[in-house]
Amino acid sequence: GRRRRARRHDVQGGYTIPHNKRWHTIAGKGLCATMWFWIFYRAKQDGAVLLGMRHPWDGHDDHAHGHGHAHEHEQFYF
Repeated sequence: GRRRRARRHDVQGGYTIPHNKRWHTIAGKGLCATMWFWIFYRAKQDGAVLLGMRHPWDGHDDHAHGHGHAHEHEQFYF
């Protein structure tokens, strides 16, 4: 007999491949782009440490540069 094809699906060797909804495709591409932006951002921040070119504690010898020591005389009331 004739093989019936499912509506909106492709049949490949007995396996029916479903089509994605448009919002699934758009959401997947958006999340994929977000993932790659995050990976590249972290590589920019921590790439040298990850590759062993620098230790995480390198460059922190001077503890007086912007760690809040300038405002020690101020009091904060909660």
